[in-house]
Amino acid sequence: MRGAKQWARWCGAVLAGHCLLVLLALAFGHALPVGGQLVYEVRSTQSADLYLLDTRHRLTHNLTRQPEHHIDTQPAWSPDGRYMAFESRQEGKSLIYVMGAEGRGLRPLAPHVPGNQYNPRWSDDSTQVIFQARSRLNPLILSVELESGRVLQLPAPSSQSLPVMLPPRLPVMVYREGRWGISVYDGSWRSLRHLTDSDVRFRETPQWSADGQQIAFISAEPGQTDIYVMDFDGGGFRRVTQDGSLKTRLVWRP
Repeated sequence: MRGAKQWARWCGAVLAGHCLLVLLALAFGHALPVGGQLVYEVRSTQSADLYLLDTRHRLTHNLTRQPEHHIDTQPAWSPDGRYMAFESRQEGKSLIYVMGAEGRGLRPLAPHVPGNQYNPRWSDDSTQVIFQARSRLNPLILSVELESGRVLQLPAPSSQSLPVMLPPRLPVMVYREGRWGISVYDGSWRSLRHLTDSDVRFRETPQWSADGQQIAFISAEPGQTDIYVMDFDGGGFRRVTQDGSLKTRLVWRP
């Protein structure tokens, strides 16, 4: 019996130490192993911050920690997973900010560009951020080199409308045999691939992880929103947050 208690204490100490290291890594910006991480927006009455979630350890970290009345939104990961760009709305003005994946080096990308800045996107090589800027009635599409800060104006996209197409492998809610569940649309509504039965419904389109092995979504439960994760085949269905905050704009880290 004494040996069993000592073994239990040792296991508890190892687990506590592991959790402490993960918490310190998140709190002080040291990189955790990439994989199983995503970012989402947490909204309160007067502000919004971006949070990093490590789904393996179910730990969260506030990346932006902006003052009240700041709205940080529209997060966009760089393709290499090293940086994030987002909109920060404050005092009637919207600017694009960039930071490292764990929240270090937070700074405005192009503070001297006039007008409001919206919708950040990355170049394929992760070296430039492309965004929209609007000064009065003149919308512009700009590109900023991350290292040099050089600003380029890009040509406006064609006004020709494009057909609306559903993306492949789109998770959808289905109702069958008296229960709600989650299936995958693979190009035909007649051959949905069913994943799991669950009365937990999502409030936004679920997101596939970069490696295609996991799906995450934000629930639409009354009075709260939480993040759920499951494997690509429906296995391992689990809730990874339970804090009562209002969440939106879920994006996996590449």
